[in-house]
Amino acid sequence: MLMRWCFLICLLANGILLLRYAILQEEPSLPARSSSVPEIRLISELDSTELEPRKNARLDGDCVFVSGIRWLADAERISEYLIKAGYHPERQQFSEQALAGYSLTVEAPADPGARLEMLDQLDRLGVVPETREGEAGMQFLLGSFSSLADARAMQSRLEGAGALSAELRLTTEMQQIARYQLRLVLPSGHDLSSEIKAVLRKSYNLIKIEKKPCRGVASTRVAG
Repeated sequence: MLMRWCFLICLLANGILLLRYAILQEEPSLPARSSSVPEIRLISELDSTELEPRKNARLDGDCVFVSGIRWLADAERISEYLIKAGYHPERQQFSEQALAGYSLTVEAPADPGARLEMLDQLDRLGVVPETREGEAGMQFLLGSFSSLADARAMQSRLEGAGALSAELRLTTEMQQIARYQLRLVLPSGHDLSSEIKAVLRKSYNLIKIEKKPCRGVASTRVAG
């Protein structure tokens, strides 16, 4: 019995010593913030000079646009010329609808026999049609033309022969093509020199050179 009490007293004493040791231990301090970690700040705490302007904001400077460039190779050559003149042109690409040509078609008869008869008539006229799907069903493409005059001449020839009972349809074909323009950002009040404009217009008579206000960009002209 005495041994049990001695054992319990020893356990209690050990527990008290451990508790006292834990209380005396200092609370560990937090590590210092690394200088490489950026400080988080609210927008309301920033000065107006620290905020970047929105893309559509009006900035000081004027933009000169060289547009109407049809081919990428031309855009690259004009860029090289402007870079040598001390500018930093920005090439921009977009697409637009352009005339692809003209097509002459006729609706193919739904009846297989009538369809074969139409093909025989076209063959006698020296026309080998191409079959394609149209809005109302199968069509025979009788020809594709780059010139409207050529398309109308073929239409008149077939109609004059009186071989086709169906109506011929002359259609304008459009396509999406790439176009290019260059943008140069200049300080306010500056413009391309008349010599540079003259060289560009003489070499590329379809281009347009226009000066407009810049939005959301900064001046990038090279001094010299």
